[in-house]
Amino acid sequence: MRRSARSYSFHAFVSSIGFATIGAAAGAQVSQNPTSPTRREAGVAFEYAHPVGNFGLNEGNGRGAVGHFVFGLGSKANFGIRVDAAYIDFGSHSRTFPSSPLVQTTANDIGLVTIGPQFSVRTGRLQPYINVGAGVAYFYSQKGFSTPGGSSQPQGTTNYSETNRVSLLYTGGAGLDIPFSISGNGFAIDVGARFNSAQGAKYIPDNNSHMPGSYGASAIYQHEGVANFMAYHLGFSVRF
Repeated sequence: MRRSARSYSFHAFVSSIGFATIGAAAGAQVSQNPTSPTRREAGVAFEYAHPVGNFGLNEGNGRGAVGHFVFGLGSKANFGIRVDAAYIDFGSHSRTFPSSPLVQTTANDIGLVTIGPQFSVRTGRLQPYINVGAGVAYFYSQKGFSTPGGSSQPQGTTNYSETNRVSLLYTGGAGLDIPFSISGNGFAIDVGARFNSAQGAKYIPDNNSHMPGSYGASAIYQHEGVANFMAYHLGFSVRF
């Protein structure tokens, strides 16, 4: 499977949100009015995804990265608008067939962007928050056949297929910020979970084992429907 381009995209995504967060941290060093709450928050985290429902029957767990930005509103900035951007790689999965020398490989990735309200507690050593959001999820699937040595099938046969679709996404999450300082400003450890529901998602199931003919093409089954998954994250955030 050709995953090099997506690997570069993943590293570029992680680098961009990482540099953005570091830049925000540098800005947080500027002195502020102590009577005015910090209204901006940015963060980056490692994310572990666990499909549930029908999506869980067709796909395994995934890993990726997520970045977020919150702008607080109100006199205490407890209420805010949150934006999330994440990339989840569900990996590649290979299967062999007893009567064929070919190896089937399936891979699925998801990129998502959401926006919505967040309510958070901004004082104390443990600061919980809850949020909901809506946005889009981009599903990208690949499926192909190759020989165990890695060479492709003879020319003229179909040995590679892909599908992609942008779906409407709804989310609901909760988490906990653990600030390094009593004031609650600056850096904090961020741990949480988010439920994601993609409507009308289209992807190639991981458990879809269609044995090809004698070095011939195989039908590619594409699943279409709601794709639900839980995403758990662990990272850090900074308020500035």
